[in-house]
Amino acid sequence: MTHSLFIKRSIFALYAILVGYLSLRTTAGPGIEHVDKVMHFGVYGLFAVLGFTAVRSARAFFWICLAIIAYGGLLEVAQFYAADRVMSLYDFTANTFGVLTGAAVAIMVKNPWRQRPGTP
Repeated sequence: MTHSLFIKRSIFALYAILVGYLSLRTTAGPGIEHVDKVMHFGVYGLFAVLGFTAVRSARAFFWICLAIIAYGGLLEVAQFYAADRVMSLYDFTANTFGVLTGAAVAIMVKNPWRQRPGTP
């Protein structure tokens, strides 16, 4: 593994820990209605982009995206047991659409697996 790939994977892992911590910590109180869905969407979109940078193949990226979606689902279930937190299917939906959108954007911006013209 190259030094650059190690750094990208480390950032991805640290981001996963941060998302887990922020998802399970006690909240200060009610915020602006529906803004949290936009935040879920953005956080998980960035999660997918970081996952894209941490892998070398389309197949690995597919599995990373599924793992991120599953992680988001597990964190929502864990919120059921956390103090002052509520499990929400809407949050999970925002997470999932964030991952799908982040993945699509990452692939459209830079697709290292795309066949270049004139290459076998």
